[in-house]
Amino acid sequence: MYSGQTATFSVTAVGNTPLAYQWLKNGTVALSDTANRIGSTSNVLTIPSPALADGGSYTVVVTNIYGAVTSSVATLTIFATVSTTITLHDAPVGITNPLASTSISLPFTVTPGANVLVVVLLDKGTAGTPSGVAPATLSWNSQTLTRAVTTVDSGSIYRDASVYYVFNPTAGTNNITGTLTATPTVTYLEAYTLSGVNTTTAPLTGATNSTSGASFPLTFNVTNVTANSWAAVGGVLGSKNVVGVAVTGTGGNASGVFYGNDTSADNCAFAFGYISGLSAGSDTIQYSWTIPLGGNPNPTANAFVAAVFAPLSSPQITGISLSGTSLSISATNGAAGGSWTLLQSTNVALPLSQWAQSGGQREILAEP
Repeated sequence: MYSGQTATFSVTAVGNTPLAYQWLKNGTVALSDTANRIGSTSNVLTIPSPALADGGSYTVVVTNIYGAVTSSVATLTIFATVSTTITLHDAPVGITNPLASTSISLPFTVTPGANVLVVVLLDKGTAGTPSGVAPATLSWNSQTLTRAVTTVDSGSIYRDASVYYVFNPTAGTNNITGTLTATPTVTYLEAYTLSGVNTTTAPLTGATNSTSGASFPLTFNVTNVTANSWAAVGGVLGSKNVVGVAVTGTGGNASGVFYGNDTSADNCAFAFGYISGLSAGSDTIQYSWTIPLGGNPNPTANAFVAAVFAPLSSPQITGISLSGTSLSISATNGAAGGSWTLLQSTNVALPLSQWAQSGGQREILAEP
């Protein structure tokens, strides 16, 4: 089994009561309960999150007034689950000059090997249009980018923040396109690709917005984060001329943080960025800034989002099927096409040496 899964051993004993139980490791070490080992002197031994050091042979000695008997051996083998590292594959490209149009068109090049194309979209509307205008999807090379997360403050002038993605983008040079539902006063876009991403799991998300006086800084939590995950973040503020913009995430390293200010009369500041190497568990994502002396430190309307992508992991067994004399064992590493058959037999009664010589009775298949 893999580290982090739960290991359970149980025994059924019949005899005059009371019966006493003592679990042993490797035949000699009498176990006692710890924070990660429960039931050392009962008929069920549980190890909620076994480490590599917990691997070995396990037996239980059952005793009553007439004597003692030792169970047969059960072997626990632990395989380490090692997360890969997500890396920037194609560097960020963006439109950082205000774009006041319903049409989005961002030239971009995806090189072979990218696992995911990420696009962050930020925009600000005009007075009297309190609803957001971010499209439900974007397009790339005949592929559809899904909107993972979006948020919009609902003041008299909206501010949108959204993250879009498509797994396994087609390599090539083309335009990322989309159509907003109404014309904003400004639109900002940033796109990049990543490698080392688990493409079988949709990104986790988080978002926050405020309408009348933002608390400083903007913060939200994302739960169930896998170690070494990557957060794509974007935010837009209802104030311009901000300085010292920063994004942070629990245990992670913020990179590629770019921010700017709308040069028009409308108050607007925006920030893009990403956070690599997030810690496992519940992570705090934060967007902070500084307003020059005399400015409003709590802008009146703001939107901040994050999409958290999980890394690939080491291969794990996903299924063991035994029907009659047919056996199949399958595994995956979380990549697209990364599911494969480890072992397959139509007659498990045959000796293993014959499986390899009996016309397809046994197959070891490489990862696609």
